[in-house]
Amino acid sequence: MNAKAATKKRVQFLRALQSGSTVSEAVKLADVDRKTVYRWRDQDDVFRKSWERCIDRGTTVLEDIALERAKDKSDTLLIFLLKSRRPDIYAERKVVTGDVKHTHSGQIGVSQSADWLADVLRDREERPPTEPVH
Repeated sequence: MNAKAATKKRVQFLRALQSGSTVSEAVKLADVDRKTVYRWRDQDDVFRKSWERCIDRGTTVLEDIALERAKDKSDTLLIFLLKSRRPDIYAERKVVTGDVKHTHSGQIGVSQSADWLADVLRDREERPPTEPVH
């Protein structure tokens, strides 16, 4: 492939990525072999950086599409988007219960209550670092 044709293929491939296409879809749209684009990426820093920017822009396109669909049609998608944007509010909370044991090496094992662990950690914050925690 001559340089002019290769440049055209690179541009087509990057435009496809930027529109939200996967690499597999982009190589088909650009009519270029998958191994070729990966070789270009490995050997050309400018192409690699362009690839990364186009993936990022393409992801933004997909997020915009997902947001519109979530607003119009999909409660599940809307929940997913909320969880990813505000995990402190919408993420599922995991509650761990059981007994824990604090060993001298600083590892936590099962045998005593979570309340005891909270006390140990609180004490650790208040004590100088050279004082052992029991």
